[in-house]
Amino acid sequence: MPDMMAGFLVGVAGLILFGLLIVLIAQQRWEARALAKARELFSGVPEDGPGTVQESELEGLPDCVKQWLRRSGVIGQDRIHRVKLLQSGRMRTAPHKPWLPFEAVHYVNVDHPGFVWKARVKLAPGIHMFGLDRYCQGHGFMNIKLLGIVPLVNTKPGPEMDQSTMLRYLA
Repeated sequence: MPDMMAGFLVGVAGLILFGLLIVLIAQQRWEARALAKARELFSGVPEDGPGTVQESELEGLPDCVKQWLRRSGVIGQDRIHRVKLLQSGRMRTAPHKPWLPFEAVHYVNVDHPGFVWKARVKLAPGIHMFGLDRYCQGHGFMNIKLLGIVPLVNTKPGPEMDQSTMLRYLA
């Protein structure tokens, strides 16, 4: 009887380890996919330069925009083509749901409007939801998976998704 119990426990431990391995592999694949999308977004986009923003470039803009740009000190600054933002905070998955901690990396292409936002949301200790939101070449996409495996959101392409994702880009 003790041999059966030991065999059972070894089997259970093996299943748990196998499950953890599957989750880790899925999360690594998700991370690799997100980074590939970010590289694709930045393909052919210089890191910085050439040149600086000139006062003459403000001509033709609305007065309030010119005033804001001058006050923000953009004149004479290096031209920005792409941005990488590290974010952390709390978010809700719905208005009535609790606040959840998250960490994200937001990649933005300024020259050719687009972004990739990859987020990791903590649902419980050791349990995360992984999100990938992107806008590229006028089209929006969103994919969210529990543990990097179980699909929760996988949007269908279309005008509504494109518009809502473009609005997130502009925000």
